[in-house]
Amino acid sequence: MRVYHEIVVVQLGALPWFACGLAVAGRGVGVPLEKTRATISVLAAGTFWGCMSLFLVPLLEAGLSPAGILFVRMSAATVLLAAFLVLFKRDFLRVRLRDLWMFAVMGVVGVTVFNYLYTVCLAEFGASVTVVLLNTTPIFVTILGVLFLHEQLTLRKVATLVLAFGGCTLVAGLLGGHISFSPRALAIGLSGGFFYSFYSLAGRKASQLYATPTVALYTFFFCAVACVFLVDVPETFSLLVVRTDVLPHFAMIVLFTFLPYFTYTYGLQHLEAGQAAILVLVEVVVGNLIGIFVFGEPFSIQKLAGMLLVLGGLVLLNTGDKRRERGSGLSETAQADAAQAEVSGPAALSSEMAQAEGHER
Repeated sequence: MRVYHEIVVVQLGALPWFACGLAVAGRGVGVPLEKTRATISVLAAGTFWGCMSLFLVPLLEAGLSPAGILFVRMSAATVLLAAFLVLFKRDFLRVRLRDLWMFAVMGVVGVTVFNYLYTVCLAEFGASVTVVLLNTTPIFVTILGVLFLHEQLTLRKVATLVLAFGGCTLVAGLLGGHISFSPRALAIGLSGGFFYSFYSLAGRKASQLYATPTVALYTFFFCAVACVFLVDVPETFSLLVVRTDVLPHFAMIVLFTFLPYFTYTYGLQHLEAGQAAILVLVEVVVGNLIGIFVFGEPFSIQKLAGMLLVLGGLVLLNTGDKRRERGSGLSETAQADAAQAEVSGPAALSSEMAQAEGHER
Protein backbone atom coordinates (compact mmCIF):
# COMPACT_ATOMS: atom_id res chain seq x y z
CA MET A 1 0.00 0.00 0.00
CA ARG A 2 2.91 2.29 0.68
CA VAL A 3 4.15 2.13 -2.90
CA TYR A 4 0.67 3.16 -4.11
CA HIS A 5 0.77 6.26 -1.96
CA GLU A 6 4.30 7.12 -3.09
CA ILE A 7 3.38 6.89 -6.75
CA VAL A 8 0.25 8.99 -6.25
CA VAL A 9 2.36 11.64 -4.53
CA VAL A 10 4.91 11.53 -7.37
CA GLN A 11 2.27 11.80 -10.09
CA LEU A 12 0.24 14.51 -8.40
CA GLY A 13 3.42 16.33 -7.51
CA ALA A 14 4.65 16.22 -11.11
CA LEU A 15 1.40 17.59 -12.51
CA PRO A 16 1.77 21.17 -11.20
CA TRP A 17 5.22 21.45 -12.78
CA PHE A 18 3.98 20.26 -16.14
CA ALA A 19 0.82 22.36 -15.87
CA CYS A 20 2.82 25.42 -14.86
CA GLY A 21 5.07 24.86 -17.84
CA LEU A 22 2.03 24.89 -20.09
CA ALA A 23 0.69 27.94 -18.30
CA VAL A 24 3.92 29.88 -18.76
CA ALA A 25 4.09 28.84 -22.41
CA GLY A 26 0.46 29.79 -22.92
CA ARG A 27 0.75 33.16 -21.17
CA GLY A 28 3.86 33.89 -23.21
CA VAL A 29 1.90 33.69 -26.44
CA GLY A 30 -1.26 35.45 -25.34
CA VAL A 31 -3.50 32.73 -23.92
CA PRO A 32 -5.99 34.28 -21.42
CA LEU A 33 -5.44 33.49 -17.74
CA GLU A 34 -8.85 31.82 -17.28
CA LYS A 35 -8.13 29.54 -20.24
CA THR A 36 -4.80 28.64 -18.66
CA ARG A 37 -6.59 27.72 -15.43
CA ALA A 38 -9.07 25.63 -17.40
CA THR A 39 -6.20 23.87 -19.17
CA ILE A 40 -4.57 23.02 -15.85
CA SER A 41 -7.90 21.74 -14.53
CA VAL A 42 -8.39 19.38 -17.48
CA LEU A 43 -4.80 18.15 -17.18
CA ALA A 44 -5.50 17.50 -13.50
CA ALA A 45 -8.59 15.49 -14.46
CA GLY A 46 -6.54 13.36 -16.85
CA THR A 47 -3.95 12.79 -14.14
CA PHE A 48 -6.59 11.73 -11.63
CA TRP A 49 -8.14 9.32 -14.13
CA GLY A 50 -4.70 7.96 -14.93
CA CYS A 51 -4.15 7.21 -11.24
CA MET A 52 -7.41 5.26 -10.96
CA SER A 53 -5.69 1.95 -11.71
CA LEU A 54 -3.92 2.17 -8.34
CA PHE A 55 -7.26 1.61 -6.62
CA LEU A 56 -9.17 -0.27 -9.30
CA VAL A 57 -6.82 -3.24 -9.38
CA PRO A 58 -7.22 -4.19 -5.68
CA LEU A 59 -11.01 -3.94 -6.00
CA LEU A 60 -11.02 -6.14 -9.11
CA GLU A 61 -8.78 -8.66 -7.36
CA ALA A 62 -11.27 -8.70 -4.47
CA GLY A 63 -13.95 -9.96 -6.86
CA LEU A 64 -15.87 -6.81 -7.73
CA SER A 65 -16.88 -6.47 -11.36
CA PRO A 66 -16.02 -3.31 -13.33
CA ALA A 67 -19.73 -2.48 -13.56
CA GLY A 68 -20.11 -3.11 -9.83
CA ILE A 69 -17.24 -0.76 -9.04
CA LEU A 70 -18.74 1.91 -11.28
CA PHE A 71 -22.13 1.53 -9.55
CA VAL A 72 -20.63 1.81 -6.06
CA ARG A 73 -18.49 4.79 -7.07
CA MET A 74 -21.36 6.72 -8.58
CA SER A 75 -23.86 5.80 -5.85
CA ALA A 76 -21.51 6.88 -3.09
CA ALA A 77 -20.59 10.06 -4.95
CA THR A 78 -24.26 10.89 -5.49
CA VAL A 79 -25.17 10.43 -1.82
CA LEU A 80 -22.17 12.34 -0.48
CA LEU A 81 -22.48 15.24 -2.91
CA ALA A 82 -26.25 15.49 -2.44
CA ALA A 83 -25.83 15.55 1.35
CA PHE A 84 -23.22 18.31 1.07
CA LEU A 85 -25.40 20.43 -1.20
CA VAL A 86 -28.48 19.96 1.01
CA LEU A 87 -26.48 21.24 3.98
CA PHE A 88 -24.56 24.08 2.35
CA LYS A 89 -25.71 24.89 -1.20
CA ARG A 90 -29.33 23.99 -1.75
CA ASP A 91 -29.59 26.36 -4.70
CA PHE A 92 -27.29 24.00 -6.64
CA LEU A 93 -29.91 21.25 -6.43
CA ARG A 94 -32.34 23.14 -8.66
CA VAL A 95 -32.49 22.22 -12.32
CA ARG A 96 -35.09 22.63 -15.01
CA LEU A 97 -36.90 19.51 -16.16
CA ARG A 98 -36.18 20.37 -19.78
CA ASP A 99 -32.44 20.27 -19.03
CA LEU A 100 -32.39 16.78 -17.50
CA TRP A 101 -31.62 15.26 -20.91
CA MET A 102 -28.10 16.73 -20.74
CA PHE A 103 -27.33 14.99 -17.45
CA ALA A 104 -28.91 11.77 -18.72
CA VAL A 105 -26.72 11.85 -21.82
CA MET A 106 -23.62 12.49 -19.72
CA GLY A 107 -24.36 9.85 -17.07
CA VAL A 108 -25.98 7.09 -19.14
CA VAL A 109 -24.30 7.44 -22.54
CA GLY A 110 -21.06 9.24 -21.72
CA VAL A 111 -20.18 7.26 -18.60
CA THR A 112 -22.21 4.03 -18.24
CA VAL A 113 -22.35 2.92 -21.89
CA PHE A 114 -18.74 3.92 -22.41
CA ASN A 115 -17.54 1.97 -19.37
CA TYR A 116 -19.52 -1.09 -20.45
CA LEU A 117 -18.00 -1.04 -23.94
CA TYR A 118 -14.57 -0.36 -22.45
CA THR A 119 -14.88 -3.45 -20.24
CA VAL A 120 -16.05 -5.63 -23.13
CA CYS A 121 -13.27 -4.41 -25.40
CA LEU A 122 -10.64 -4.89 -22.70
CA ALA A 123 -11.83 -8.41 -21.87
CA GLU A 124 -12.12 -9.61 -25.48
CA PHE A 125 -9.31 -7.82 -27.29
CA GLY A 126 -6.77 -6.70 -24.69
CA ALA A 127 -5.40 -3.41 -23.42
CA SER A 128 -3.52 -2.39 -26.57
CA VAL A 129 -6.54 -2.55 -28.87
CA THR A 130 -8.65 -0.82 -26.22
CA VAL A 131 -6.18 2.05 -25.81
CA VAL A 132 -6.01 2.73 -29.54
CA LEU A 133 -9.72 2.48 -30.33
CA LEU A 134 -11.19 4.20 -27.29
CA ASN A 135 -8.78 7.11 -27.57
CA THR A 136 -10.47 8.06 -30.81
CA THR A 137 -12.80 10.04 -28.54
CA PRO A 138 -11.07 13.41 -29.18
CA ILE A 139 -11.54 12.89 -32.91
CA PHE A 140 -15.28 12.35 -32.47
CA VAL A 141 -15.56 15.27 -30.05
CA THR A 142 -13.74 17.58 -32.44
CA ILE A 143 -15.91 16.61 -35.42
CA LEU A 144 -19.19 16.75 -33.49
CA GLY A 145 -18.12 19.97 -31.79
CA VAL A 146 -17.66 21.59 -35.19
CA LEU A 147 -21.03 20.30 -36.42
CA PHE A 148 -23.20 20.97 -33.36
CA LEU A 149 -21.36 23.40 -31.08
CA HIS A 150 -19.95 25.58 -33.88
CA GLU A 151 -16.40 25.11 -32.66
CA GLN A 152 -13.58 25.96 -35.06
CA LEU A 153 -11.49 23.30 -36.77
CA THR A 154 -8.02 24.84 -36.89
CA LEU A 155 -4.77 23.52 -38.31
CA ARG A 156 -3.30 23.58 -34.80
CA LYS A 157 -6.12 21.38 -33.49
CA VAL A 158 -5.72 18.90 -36.36
CA ALA A 159 -1.96 18.73 -35.79
CA THR A 160 -2.54 18.15 -32.08
CA LEU A 161 -4.96 15.31 -32.82
CA VAL A 162 -2.42 13.66 -35.13
CA LEU A 163 0.35 13.91 -32.54
CA ALA A 164 -1.77 12.76 -29.60
CA PHE A 165 -3.44 9.85 -31.41
CA GLY A 166 -0.11 8.84 -32.94
CA GLY A 167 1.36 8.81 -29.45
CA CYS A 168 -1.47 6.57 -28.23
CA THR A 169 -0.82 4.06 -31.02
CA LEU A 170 2.89 3.96 -30.14
CA VAL A 171 2.14 3.48 -26.44
CA ALA A 172 -0.19 0.60 -27.35
CA GLY A 173 2.48 -1.03 -29.51
CA LEU A 174 0.58 -0.69 -32.78
CA LEU A 175 3.73 -0.28 -34.87
CA GLY A 176 5.16 -3.50 -33.51
CA GLY A 177 2.78 -5.47 -35.69
CA HIS A 178 1.30 -7.36 -32.74
CA ILE A 179 -2.17 -5.81 -32.91
CA SER A 180 -4.97 -6.81 -35.25
CA PHE A 181 -8.38 -5.19 -35.45
CA SER A 182 -11.27 -7.51 -36.13
CA PRO A 183 -14.58 -6.04 -37.33
CA ARG A 184 -16.08 -6.74 -33.89
CA ALA A 185 -13.17 -5.01 -32.13
CA LEU A 186 -13.51 -1.99 -34.40
CA ALA A 187 -17.26 -1.85 -33.83
CA ILE A 188 -17.01 -2.06 -30.03
CA GLY A 189 -13.95 0.15 -29.64
CA LEU A 190 -15.05 2.90 -31.98
CA SER A 191 -18.55 2.83 -30.49
CA GLY A 192 -17.01 3.35 -27.06
CA GLY A 193 -14.99 6.31 -28.31
CA PHE A 194 -18.06 7.74 -30.01
CA PHE A 195 -20.37 7.41 -27.01
CA TYR A 196 -17.75 8.79 -24.62
CA SER A 197 -17.58 11.93 -26.76
CA PHE A 198 -21.14 12.74 -25.68
CA TYR A 199 -19.88 13.42 -22.16
CA SER A 200 -17.79 16.35 -23.38
CA LEU A 201 -20.41 17.60 -25.82
CA ALA A 202 -23.34 17.53 -23.38
CA GLY A 203 -21.01 18.66 -20.58
CA ARG A 204 -20.02 21.75 -22.53
CA LYS A 205 -23.70 22.68 -22.88
CA ALA A 206 -24.56 21.85 -19.28
CA SER A 207 -21.58 23.80 -17.95
CA GLN A 208 -22.91 26.93 -19.62
CA LEU A 209 -26.12 26.66 -17.62
CA TYR A 210 -25.28 25.17 -14.23
CA ALA A 211 -22.54 25.21 -11.62
CA THR A 212 -20.02 22.37 -11.47
CA PRO A 213 -21.50 20.61 -8.40
CA THR A 214 -24.93 20.59 -10.05
CA VAL A 215 -23.65 18.99 -13.24
CA ALA A 216 -21.58 16.46 -11.31
CA LEU A 217 -24.44 15.47 -8.98
CA TYR A 218 -26.98 14.70 -11.69
CA THR A 219 -24.40 13.00 -13.89
CA PHE A 220 -23.45 10.70 -11.00
CA PHE A 221 -27.14 10.05 -10.30
CA PHE A 222 -28.08 9.05 -13.85
CA CYS A 223 -24.98 6.87 -14.12
CA ALA A 224 -25.81 5.07 -10.87
CA VAL A 225 -29.39 4.47 -12.02
CA ALA A 226 -28.19 3.03 -15.33
CA CYS A 227 -25.73 0.74 -13.55
CA VAL A 228 -28.57 -0.88 -11.59
CA PHE A 229 -29.49 -2.75 -14.77
CA LEU A 230 -25.94 -4.07 -15.21
CA VAL A 231 -24.99 -5.35 -11.76
CA ASP A 232 -26.26 -7.53 -8.93
CA VAL A 233 -26.64 -4.75 -6.36
CA PRO A 234 -27.08 -6.91 -3.19
CA GLU A 235 -24.11 -9.09 -4.11
CA THR A 236 -21.93 -6.04 -4.79
CA PHE A 237 -22.63 -4.45 -1.41
CA SER A 238 -22.36 -7.77 0.45
CA LEU A 239 -18.91 -8.26 -1.03
CA LEU A 240 -17.83 -4.86 0.23
CA VAL A 241 -19.12 -5.73 3.70
CA VAL A 242 -17.19 -9.02 3.74
CA ARG A 243 -13.98 -7.65 2.23
CA THR A 244 -13.32 -4.85 4.69
CA ASP A 245 -9.66 -4.85 3.61
CA VAL A 246 -10.63 -3.09 0.36
CA LEU A 247 -12.51 -0.25 2.05
CA PRO A 248 -9.47 2.11 1.95
CA HIS A 249 -9.23 1.49 -1.79
CA PHE A 250 -12.96 2.10 -2.08
CA ALA A 251 -12.65 5.39 -0.20
CA MET A 252 -9.83 6.52 -2.48
CA ILE A 253 -11.69 5.55 -5.63
CA VAL A 254 -14.70 7.60 -4.50
CA LEU A 255 -12.34 10.54 -3.97
CA PHE A 256 -10.90 9.94 -7.43
CA THR A 257 -14.43 10.03 -8.78
CA PHE A 258 -15.07 13.51 -7.41
CA LEU A 259 -11.76 15.09 -8.35
CA PRO A 260 -11.56 14.40 -12.10
CA TYR A 261 -15.22 15.07 -12.85
CA PHE A 262 -15.10 18.36 -10.99
CA THR A 263 -11.87 19.55 -12.57
CA TYR A 264 -12.86 18.43 -16.06
CA THR A 265 -16.24 20.12 -15.78
CA TYR A 266 -14.59 23.32 -14.64
CA GLY A 267 -12.30 23.14 -17.66
CA LEU A 268 -15.28 22.91 -20.01
CA GLN A 269 -16.38 26.32 -18.76
CA HIS A 270 -13.59 28.04 -20.68
CA LEU A 271 -12.43 25.46 -23.23
CA GLU A 272 -14.00 24.03 -26.33
CA ALA A 273 -15.15 20.43 -25.95
CA GLY A 274 -12.61 19.32 -28.56
CA GLN A 275 -9.74 21.00 -26.75
CA ALA A 276 -10.71 19.46 -23.41
CA ALA A 277 -11.03 15.98 -24.94
CA ILE A 278 -7.52 16.24 -26.36
CA LEU A 279 -5.94 17.60 -23.17
CA VAL A 280 -7.37 14.79 -21.05
CA LEU A 281 -5.22 12.34 -23.06
CA VAL A 282 -2.53 13.09 -20.48
CA GLU A 283 -4.31 10.16 -18.76
CA VAL A 284 -2.53 7.84 -21.23
CA VAL A 285 0.86 9.11 -20.08
CA VAL A 286 0.07 8.92 -16.37
CA GLY A 287 -1.57 5.50 -16.70
CA ASN A 288 1.44 4.07 -18.53
CA LEU A 289 3.90 5.48 -16.01
CA ILE A 290 1.92 3.84 -13.22
CA GLY A 291 1.78 0.60 -15.18
CA ILE A 292 5.55 0.63 -15.61
CA PHE A 293 6.64 1.73 -12.14
CA VAL A 294 3.92 0.15 -9.99
CA PHE A 295 2.62 -2.91 -11.83
CA GLY A 296 5.88 -3.87 -13.55
CA GLU A 297 4.70 -3.51 -17.13
CA PRO A 298 7.51 -3.55 -19.73
CA PHE A 299 9.13 -0.29 -20.77
CA SER A 300 10.25 0.42 -24.33
CA ILE A 301 11.59 3.26 -26.43
CA GLN A 302 8.38 3.06 -28.44
CA LYS A 303 6.31 3.74 -25.32
CA LEU A 304 8.55 6.63 -24.38
CA ALA A 305 8.24 8.10 -27.88
CA GLY A 306 4.46 7.72 -27.70
CA MET A 307 4.22 9.50 -24.37
CA LEU A 308 6.43 12.32 -25.65
CA LEU A 309 4.22 12.67 -28.73
CA VAL A 310 1.12 12.96 -26.54
CA LEU A 311 2.79 15.58 -24.35
CA GLY A 312 4.05 17.42 -27.43
CA GLY A 313 0.52 17.55 -28.78
CA LEU A 314 -0.77 18.99 -25.51
CA VAL A 315 1.90 21.70 -25.50
CA LEU A 316 1.10 22.55 -29.13
CA LEU A 317 -2.60 22.83 -28.36
CA ASN A 318 -1.97 25.10 -25.38
CA THR A 319 0.27 27.55 -27.21
CA GLY A 320 -2.01 30.03 -28.94
CA ASP A 321 -1.36 32.68 -31.55
CA LYS A 322 -0.76 35.93 -29.72
CA ARG A 323 -1.53 38.10 -32.72
CA ARG A 324 -4.82 36.33 -33.35
CA GLU A 325 -5.78 36.68 -29.66
CA ARG A 326 -4.99 40.41 -29.69
CA GLY A 327 -6.74 40.95 -32.98
CA SER A 328 -9.92 39.33 -31.85
CA GLY A 329 -9.93 40.97 -28.43
CA LEU A 330 -11.69 37.89 -27.02
CA SER A 331 -10.90 34.22 -27.14
CA GLU A 332 -13.10 32.02 -29.33
CA THR A 333 -14.70 30.51 -26.23
CA ALA A 334 -15.33 33.93 -24.68
CA GLN A 335 -16.97 35.13 -27.87
CA ALA A 336 -19.20 32.07 -27.93
CA ASP A 337 -20.13 32.57 -24.29
CA ALA A 338 -20.92 36.23 -24.92
CA ALA A 339 -23.14 35.33 -27.84
CA GLN A 340 -24.91 32.70 -25.72
CA ALA A 341 -25.44 35.23 -22.95
CA GLU A 342 -27.08 37.65 -25.37
CA VAL A 343 -29.46 34.94 -26.56
CA SER A 344 -30.30 33.60 -23.12
CA GLY A 345 -30.80 36.94 -21.42
CA PRO A 346 -29.73 37.89 -17.91
CA ALA A 347 -32.94 36.73 -16.33
CA ALA A 348 -32.74 33.18 -17.67
CA LEU A 349 -31.01 31.80 -14.59
CA SER A 350 -30.10 32.76 -11.06
CA SER A 351 -26.75 34.53 -10.66
CA GLU A 352 -25.17 31.56 -8.93
CA MET A 353 -26.12 29.10 -11.67
CA ALA A 354 -25.17 31.19 -14.66
CA GLN A 355 -21.77 32.69 -13.90
CA ALA A 356 -20.83 34.08 -17.30
CA GLU A 357 -22.72 31.25 -18.99
CA GLY A 358 -19.88 28.82 -18.53
CA HIS A 359 -18.54 25.83 -16.65
CA GLU A 360 -18.19 22.23 -15.57
CA ARG A 361 -17.67 18.72 -16.57
